[in-house]
Amino acid sequence: SIKFSSQGVLIRRSTQFQGVNYIRTDMFSSDGKVIYTSPRVRHEDHPAPYLHGQAYSTGRLLSATDEGVVQEEVQSRVTKTFDATKGLVEEGDVLHAYQGGLLVVKDTTVIHVTLS
Repeated sequence: SIKFSSQGVLIRRSTQFQGVNYIRTDMFSSDGKVIYTSPRVRHEDHPAPYLHGQAYSTGRLLSATDEGVVQEEVQSRVTKTFDATKGLVEEGDVLHAYQGGLLVVKDTTVIHVTLS
């Protein structure tokens, strides 16, 4: 999965090695220099192992989960969950950055959410 921001690109990929699925993440500057390459993280150990439907802003990746929107600081791998979004989003929803917040795209609705 490839995500673009105003300052660079994030690539997240799922790989398999000896029968185990892993997530790897790479960040690149706008001129193509590698900023960060993550170690392999087992799919089941990653807090938000999704490849699609995420919103990206330089250094931060937002994912919809059944527990709410999870923000991952890509380089530090620190995550936090926006508790107020629990019940509003669920795994499989698609997130898009929009006017200082997020558009949460569901099967039949679109919701605008502002995170703080």
